[in-house]
Amino acid sequence: MRLFHCILVFVLLLFCSTVAAADNNFALVPVGGEAYEMIVQSYSYDKEIPLNAKVVETTNMDNCKREKIVFDGVRDGRVPGYLAIPKTGKPPYPCIILLHGHTGNKDEWWQDDSFYGGGLVTKAFLPEGYAVLALDAQYHGERKANNEFESPNMLHKRGWYARSIEMIIQSVTEYRRAVDYLETRPEIDSSRIGVHGYSMGGMMAYLLTAVEPRVKVTVSCVTWNWNIDNPKYNLIAPQNFAQGVGNRPFLMMMGRKDPILPFEAAERLYKLIEKPNTRFLSYDSGHRLPDEYITESLLWFKSHL
Repeated sequence: MRLFHCILVFVLLLFCSTVAAADNNFALVPVGGEAYEMIVQSYSYDKEIPLNAKVVETTNMDNCKREKIVFDGVRDGRVPGYLAIPKTGKPPYPCIILLHGHTGNKDEWWQDDSFYGGGLVTKAFLPEGYAVLALDAQYHGERKANNEFESPNMLHKRGWYARSIEMIIQSVTEYRRAVDYLETRPEIDSSRIGVHGYSMGGMMAYLLTAVEPRVKVTVSCVTWNWNIDNPKYNLIAPQNFAQGVGNRPFLMMMGRKDPILPFEAAERLYKLIEKPNTRFLSYDSGHRLPDEYITESLLWFKSHL
């Protein structure tokens, strides 16, 4: 049913979209009105469906107790994740949801040498009294089984853009389910939920913030934007979700030499959310930011969460 809805909205948007055609100026004109409402509806779900959540493994680490959790997704079975409770501070703890990049997984947030220094991120956040939650997005990590154990890269190589779009929508919706789960945990202050996303996760940070009002603070790193200005991607295009950010604190960090999202386009995307409590930082780098981005992210959460 969800897939049918997404296909229907996709067809309608092709006809009613106000997104400008792609050009060298990266117009990034967001949809508005009924088109935006249709897009947001694609991320809705039935809250009456039980989570059936379980803790299936507990690991005692130097700076946290890390639990492996699973809960029912919106499609294709169970969603695995790690919830790490810090050993410093006192509960209930604010929680930062970590959104990994394309072809990444939840484990990378505990690996110092991952592309985005995920282990360095958790080592920065946990001692400051922040719990963290990391999931495997659909077709990633332990969920590759739903893609016949192939890399998510194959979706692009084969031109399966509709399936790629559905992957993003499903994953973002399941991050919303993850917030539902956090509300069941007495150790977590569910009124203080932040989001930190990198690359594909940086793109999903825009989407999740727009559709999930329980997200209070957001950091989007090297925001990914598939096929800039292509109406086919309206359902997941960050520019369409900028209007949903509202007045919430939002930090966007980009590399000026990023080959995935041209810097000019990144600046234009930020202009769509720019307010007194938003910030744009750029680095002399490509898609991999210097480690100092982690410090800036932590400072943002300490200031606003």
